[in-house]
Amino acid sequence: MAWSYFIDLPQRLVFTQITGVVTPADIQAEREAVKADPNFDPSFNHLVDAFDSKPAPDFPTEKIRELGSSTIFNKNVRRAIVVSGDLAFGLARMFATYREIHGEANLQVFRSREAALNWLGVTQPIPPKKGT
Repeated sequence: MAWSYFIDLPQRLVFTQITGVVTPADIQAEREAVKADPNFDPSFNHLVDAFDSKPAPDFPTEKIRELGSSTIFNKNVRRAIVVSGDLAFGLARMFATYREIHGEANLQVFRSREAALNWLGVTQPIPPKKGT
């Protein structure tokens, strides 16, 4: 799996792009990298573009619960996850449900990047991402 992120300061947005096969360790590594970035602000909105990725075949659902039990973002920001495929959509919805249980009501799962950007209110193209 490969991931990269870009913090768009003018639009107050963290943009994460994930490709390939995703494991819980990959998600945790991305989360830690973003949190450590000096430009990170937990009040920024977040877009995870995972359209070109898929969950590892042995991705344990208990890890979804674990990952969904905490966040590096404020609970009132908008967060969007873009996925393709039914399994990825189901796991992302499960993650969103766990976030909702923990007080985060503005996390939506999309099958279209354009729909996610529109929901987030992003009006400008996202600049090239910072590689990891």
